[in-house]
Amino acid sequence: MYVALSNKITNNLKLKAIVKSEVHLRTPLIYISGIYRSGTTLLARLLNAEAKIASASDPIRPFFNGYRSQLEYELTGEVSNEYFRPLSDYYKGDQNYLETLVASNFSENIEFKDPYLLRREIYQTAMPFSKSFAEALRKEKQSVGVKWVDELELYLRIIHSVYGSKFTKVIAFKEVWAIEMAFPLFNLYGKNMNLVSVIRDPRSILASSKKAAGNYPIVYLARQWRKHIMFSYYLKQMFPKNVYLVYYEDLCARPKEVYLETFSPIMRNVGENITNIPKPRSEDGKLWKQNSSFSTCTTGEIVSNSLNSWRDTLNEDEIDWINYLTYQNFEKKYIQTVSHPTNPYPRRSPEQVSEWMQIFLNHYEGEKNMQTILQDEEMRAESIINSENANTISLSSLINHV
Repeated sequence: MYVALSNKITNNLKLKAIVKSEVHLRTPLIYISGIYRSGTTLLARLLNAEAKIASASDPIRPFFNGYRSQLEYELTGEVSNEYFRPLSDYYKGDQNYLETLVASNFSENIEFKDPYLLRREIYQTAMPFSKSFAEALRKEKQSVGVKWVDELELYLRIIHSVYGSKFTKVIAFKEVWAIEMAFPLFNLYGKNMNLVSVIRDPRSILASSKKAAGNYPIVYLARQWRKHIMFSYYLKQMFPKNVYLVYYEDLCARPKEVYLETFSPIMRNVGENITNIPKPRSEDGKLWKQNSSFSTCTTGEIVSNSLNSWRDTLNEDEIDWINYLTYQNFEKKYIQTVSHPTNPYPRRSPEQVSEWMQIFLNHYEGEKNMQTILQDEEMRAESIINSENANTISLSSLINHV
């Protein structure tokens, strides 16, 4: 079914055929994704406590960033100087690239002058989150794969070896900002692939970012949040039986029920029956802390007492703008408005944001760009007002964020 669906999409888009890999993962895969500060780490740490699941947190994101650059090279023949730069929000983006991504499956050759650059980058970024994985990768003697799929399957085998056992039946990993990479994962692994998309109130994400996690520009977070929503719904539309939408607020309010609703079907497919929710554990086996950005953080328990902490963290301007900038047609769970705020857009100063974001701050909030960005957002809001509520998402929706 999955191969047929992928071929149908490819034919409909009149894409150049992409040779399918003959490599198939026998062990079912769970890919958890969401915008950062949305609860993805909590789910990864819950799965880490399951005896039959090998789970890693943020182990391979440069692999996805590099693959994006590879696809761009395939389309344009140009190599970016920033090979591992952050993934796009796709707002007003390149539809040719998006069409290629939707039909891709990691079958392309890895084009690096230094073939070990990819592994070094992954090692550095994985160390703070999945140290055991990073150290095992550094010691790996197998040469870098010819194709991207070769490297991916090596990484999954390492996850299995360092976080699993001979009893492991499912491999899981989570990455933030990278929901779009579920497309090539589905195209490669078919029915063995499961996506868990974590969605959280954008006000809470902004508050967490402001308080202790980089203090990113509001428009940047809003566009990434919209991207995640649109891609999640599009993937759910394509693969309804293998895409699970988990709302962080529901997980905190009804942890056992939401956990079992999400992961019981996946485990039943491998002959396992889970009846309870474990305590989240870090990779060293210790109980893991929830809500690390707030004073309400807890160890080994899932609680809901931080869900409204954004009220004490965000000012009125920030609330109005995040509500306005995250408005779209599909996700109506959270309070959003299509009305343009009357108060000024609250900019971040360079010393307020994390070091990596300082490079991009001028793009989002520089004097020359800010006016254009806000005009674009106003036009987007007007297009939503003038459009009918859609029942399905198209590739055009992914680019226009409506």
